[in-house]
Order: sequence, then C-alpha cells, then structure tokens
Amino acid sequence: MWRPTKVELGAVGYIDKKTFSFVTLFNAYHLATTAHSTLRRAHPLCESNPTASGNCTHFQEERHTTRGDRSITQFLTGKRRYLEQYTLNAHTGSRRAYLVAPETRYQRCTCGTRATVWFLLYVQLILAVYGPVHGIEREEIILVTRKLDASDWAMALSNRFAMHDYNIRLSVVPRALRSSKFAWARFSRDANSSKSRMRVSAGHPKHRDDWPSLLLGGLRFVQDEEVPRAV
Repeated sequence: MWRPTKVELGAVGYIDKKTFSFVTLFNAYHLATTAHSTLRRAHPLCESNPTASGNCTHFQEERHTTRGDRSITQFLTGKRRYLEQYTLNAHTGSRRAYLVAPETRYQRCTCGTRATVWFLLYVQLILAVYGPVHGIEREEIILVTRKLDASDWAMALSNRFAMHDYNIRLSVVPRALRSSKFAWARFSRDANSSKSRMRVSAGHPKHRDDWPSLLLGGLRFVQDEEVPRAV
C-alpha cells in the first residue's frame, strides 16, 4: 500500500517495489549537492538546453481546502472528539483506492520542454551510476515535475471480495484539537470492511514545506520508446 513521503520537485528516483514509497536518488535542480560525483559535472535541469521553451525561474503553486460532501456527527471516542465524518462507498467486485486530504498543495515546475530534453540527455548516465546499486532499469526511473502534498491524509483500499456493497467511514478530529502525537482521523470498521486496507497519517506537520507528497507526476521512459512520456 502506497506510503506517502516528502518528495521535492526535480527529484529523480523510482518506486520501491517492497515499500511502494518513492526513493529519491538526487535532485535534478541541485546536482552539486545531491548527486553522485559522476553526475555533478552535468548541467542542472533547465541549464541543459537554454534554447528550449519554458521557464524554470519559479514553480507554480496552488492550495486547496476540501469542501466536499460529508456528514456531521458528534460523539466521543476515549478522550478524542470527532465531529466530522466522511463516507466512502465501496462496491463489491471492484478494488478501489480512496484518498481523503482536507488541505492540499499542488506544485508543478514550469519547465516546458526543458525537462524532457534534460532527461533524454542524461538518462543513460543516471542508469550507469544508479542502476547497478539499486537494481533498477531505465523504465523505472522517474523525473518528478508535478506533485500534490497534504498536511493530513487517510487512504483505504477496498476489498473486492466483499459479499455486498459497503461504506467506509472516516471520522475526523477538528483542526483545533489535532496533535502531532495522534492520528488526525479514524476509520470505522464493520464486518464488510474488515478486510479493507486502511491507513491514516499520524499527526500533521505544522510547516507546509514538511508535508508529504500524496501524488506524483513527471516523466518516465516506456519500453522501446526513445522519448520519455508524462506520467
């Protein structure tokens, strides 16, 4: 099950097949301080082709706060008070992932074609340096150019073998009562949802620069193709 981790724009890495987390090898914007000595002689991202379209002098950022449909409840569980509840509808015969994040931040680099040019220029060198050590192939390497971060998150993977459709309920602690020592929400299980895989972030980082990345987008090579695709 995917485990969100903090990932920077410009990160070059891969998805670990055991932990399903993103492993950063280095950052394409900061080769001098993050990359192997062999790669430090290369040009950082956006300097590899100054004539390519796009501008990397800044990133585009958007922040969103969820205002979706949710039922309001009032009850006590131990000493934690939950006032809001999200209801996720799971259907039998299908395996779906559900993600809840009340406050998010979307970032993307405004590189245009420069990211593609840089990745195409240096992918073989990256593979030669990091491939043998990490056991990865060209098609597994990802250059991160977009990401969605969140202060708090909860995810559930439905059980496709359930006998009937069922609901997955997530009870949320009010923001004023949240603590970095406790989970910000709690899943409610019943007979149907007992085999669903669920995970909730334990506390929320106070500074948004420390938020973990829930979704990543970028460039990746496909078998038998010379130019990387957007993923």
